[in-house]
Amino acid sequence: MNKDSGSSFEDEATAFSATETAEDLSHLLNDSTVSPTAEELKTILDLKALYEQKHAGLQLELGRANPCSTIHRIPGDMWQGIFAACIPLEPVGVFDAPLSAPFTLLGVCKQWYNVCLDYGHLWSRICIDEHFPQDIPLMEENVH
Repeated sequence: MNKDSGSSFEDEATAFSATETAEDLSHLLNDSTVSPTAEELKTILDLKALYEQKHAGLQLELGRANPCSTIHRIPGDMWQGIFAACIPLEPVGVFDAPLSAPFTLLGVCKQWYNVCLDYGHLWSRICIDEHFPQDIPLMEENVH
């Protein structure tokens, strides 16, 4: 018998015992005038700890199963530091600006969008080259 199957059996036995115990405490749910005894209160707290432990284990398993969830745990201030490093140091042409940070970062996901918009310093560092190409007709010239 491998360790995993033994552990699973123990988990199932503990869950069965917890269910049985919870059923024994059902009278507390059905009658709001009854207060739990000290022993019942200890049992309730033990069950709570058991369920919290099980919940933590499941959360850990979910974290391993979904690598995308890990990236969403990175705090916004860390993203802000990373995003600040993405800003071009040299001015960007008017037509290239939407293809560079921070504009490109807005389209990655909702979390990045919110971090970008909430980080004012990121937007204060935008440099757009003031040399507008002369051979491109302006909008007013195309209006008839």
